[in-house]
Amino acid sequence: MQGDRGGWLYRYHQLTDEELQSTEALAPWEPVMLSNCEAVLVSHLCRVGTIDTKVDPFWKDFVDDVGSELEECLTKLQLAGLAAIDPDGVMRLLTEFCQVAAMPDLGWVAGENSSGRFTRWMLNRSE
Repeated sequence: MQGDRGGWLYRYHQLTDEELQSTEALAPWEPVMLSNCEAVLVSHLCRVGTIDTKVDPFWKDFVDDVGSELEECLTKLQLAGLAAIDPDGVMRLLTEFCQVAAMPDLGWVAGENSSGRFTRWMLNRSE
């Protein structure tokens, strides 16, 4: 950020053919595994869109319920690219079409589904 102007900074590294050949293949996409408190928060955001952390009654109850897990929960959601709180205290999804599901063998999972990727992942897991 420079003053009140934001933007992106890109860096790249030139790799030789040998370096490219020695890199491992990318892992297939998977949704984010969520704890119970993360699943509650993301599910609520999927329903309501935004949470004003200064006045929303849900937020007050949520903070009271999760207690010391709050910072870890918020950090994980932000690093996973699912949700974040802006400087005005408004929490919102960082995805276009986030979905949450409970998988019998994994627990709660969430991911972007605007392209159907999350649905395809779930269908592939059920085969």
